[in-house]
Amino acid sequence: MHEAHVALLVALALVVVAATAHAAPGGDAPLPPSFAQRVETAIAAFDRSDTYKSPDSGSLAWGESYVLDAYCWMYEGTGDTAWLDRIVRHADVIFGNLSPGDELFPGWRTDRYSVALVDVRADPANPSKALVKPDPARIFDIDTAHKVTGHDYELRVMAGGSLAITDTTTSQPVATVELPANDDITAIPGVTLVVEGTLEPGDRFVVKTQAPKPLEYTVHDGMILAPIARFCAAVARDASLREKYGAPAQRYLKLMETQLLPKWEPYWRELPDGAGVYIFQEVPAQRFPGASLPHNQYLALGRVYIAVYCATGDPRYRERAGKMARFFKRSLRLVGGHYEWNYWDYAGPWDEQARAMAHTEDTSHGHIDIAFAVDAHDAGIVFDREDMQRFARTVTEAMWNGSDELPRVGGRVDGPEGPGIQALDWARLGRFSTKARQIMVRMIETSDNLNGSHSTAAAEVLAMARVDWNPRPSCALAARPRQ
Repeated sequence: MHEAHVALLVALALVVVAATAHAAPGGDAPLPPSFAQRVETAIAAFDRSDTYKSPDSGSLAWGESYVLDAYCWMYEGTGDTAWLDRIVRHADVIFGNLSPGDELFPGWRTDRYSVALVDVRADPANPSKALVKPDPARIFDIDTAHKVTGHDYELRVMAGGSLAITDTTTSQPVATVELPANDDITAIPGVTLVVEGTLEPGDRFVVKTQAPKPLEYTVHDGMILAPIARFCAAVARDASLREKYGAPAQRYLKLMETQLLPKWEPYWRELPDGAGVYIFQEVPAQRFPGASLPHNQYLALGRVYIAVYCATGDPRYRERAGKMARFFKRSLRLVGGHYEWNYWDYAGPWDEQARAMAHTEDTSHGHIDIAFAVDAHDAGIVFDREDMQRFARTVTEAMWNGSDELPRVGGRVDGPEGPGIQALDWARLGRFSTKARQIMVRMIETSDNLNGSHSTAAAEVLAMARVDWNPRPSCALAARPRQ
C-alpha cells in the first residue's frame, strides 16, 4: 500500500476515534473504544472501493451511495474536509459516466431489474388446433430473466411427430422434442412454454423473446444523488468551504436542476390534499409499468429535493418534497405509540397491481423511508418531533427483540422476527430516543457481519454510528441567494 495512503488511513482512524469518544447528545454514555475500532475497520474497507467507477445504476445506488453517504456523515461529524475531497473525486467520475437516454436527458442504467418478455404466435397461414403459450409471458425472476436471449425461435411439428425448435436469429437448431410431451417445453433459454391441445404435423409457431433492457430508475437516481446533494448543501451553508468546493457544488447542482430532476417530471402524479407520488415508466420492460412507486423508491428522490432545497433555498423543491411527505405520512398507521406502514400503497385507480404488494415495510427498504422522514423533519417539512419519536418507538416497541445484551431488530417494521441487518438510517432515530440509540450501538458492538471488505458493509457501520453525532444544521440556514 502506498505510504501516503497508509498515512491517510491512520489520520482518518484518529479522526474517527476522536469523533466517537465524546459524550453523546442528551447525556447518553459515550461510545466505547470498540465501537470506534469497528468504524476504523470499515473505513479501511470502503476506502478501497471502486464502485463509483461503475456505469451501472444498480451498483451505484446499492453500493456507492452508501460510501458517499458515509463520507458526508464523516465530514459532518468531524469537520475534516478530506471527506469532501473524496466526494468530489467520486462524484466527478459518477457524473462522467452519464450516458444519453432515449429522451433528452442523460442517465445511469441497469438491466438488472427489468423483465424479460415472451410472445408466441401461430403461423397464420397454417392455423393450429393447439395453443402454445408462455408461462409466464413477463418473466420477473431476475436470474431466469437474464437467461433469455432476445432471439426469435421457430417451433415446427415434423412429419414423424417430433417438435423441432430452431433459433432463427442464429439459424441454429436448439432441440428436438418428442410428442406428445407430458411436460412443459423448456428448451428455449429462460422460457417455459405450455401446450394446450394436440399438436399435429405441419403446425408452426414463432416465439419472440426480449431480453432484459437497460432502464433508468427513479430510486437509483435518488440514492446516487442524495449524498451529492447533501455535499452541495454543506458547501452552501458554510462560506469557508465555497472557495475550494463552490465550483464543483454549483456544477453538480446545475446538472441536477436542469437535467436529472426534470427528467422524472413526466412520471409525477398530483394527489388530493396536497400530496403527490412518482410512477414507474410506462415501458413494457418495467416491472410495474405506470404504477405508483413503492414508498422507498419515490422517497429516495424526495431526499434529493430536500437537499437541493437546502442548497438553494428555492421553495419549489420544498413544495415537491412536502407533497411526497404528505403521501407517505397519510400512509402511516399509528399502532399504540409507534408507526407501522406498508412497502407499497395504493395511490389511485392506476394502482390495482399495488394492492397485492401492500405487505408491511421491510427494514432494508424502510431505512430509506426513515432517512427521508428525518431529512424532512430537519428541514421543517411535514414531519415534527412527535413523528420522529413515533418512528423511534417503531424500533423500541415493535422491531427490537427485547434483549439488552444481544439486541437485534426484525426484518419488518411490525415485529422482531427475521433478520434486520440493514439498520443504516434507522440509527438516526437515536437522536429522538436514548433507548433506540442504545439498541443500535449495542447491535454494532455485538454483530459479527460488519467486518467485510465490501464498501456497503462499511458504510452501514458508519450510518449506524450517526447516533453519536450532532444533527446537521437545519437547511433553513442554507437558504441564500444563488451565486
